[in-house]
Amino acid sequence: MTGRDVAVGAIYHATSHRRREVAIDDGLRAQVEETVAAIRQALAAGQLPAPANDERCRECSLIDLCQPAPLAALARQQELAAQLFVADD
Repeated sequence: MTGRDVAVGAIYHATSHRRREVAIDDGLRAQVEETVAAIRQALAAGQLPAPANDERCRECSLIDLCQPAPLAALARQQELAAQLFVADD
């Protein structure tokens, strides 16, 4: 927006009160553009992916809204239920 190159950004984790610097290069910019396009496509389709439920979730400020553990458990239950009636070969 300002016409200036931005070489470094920062991510602040509210729970740990830590700030992490991130180098911004062409590879990261391309990855961000791809991610934005994928998010827009998911929103347009009306289907969001399941939460990751990994180590990133511990410090996320949205964990109470997202609830990755219960949703992961539900997905696992559905997977197991689907396998109940699969014939063995």
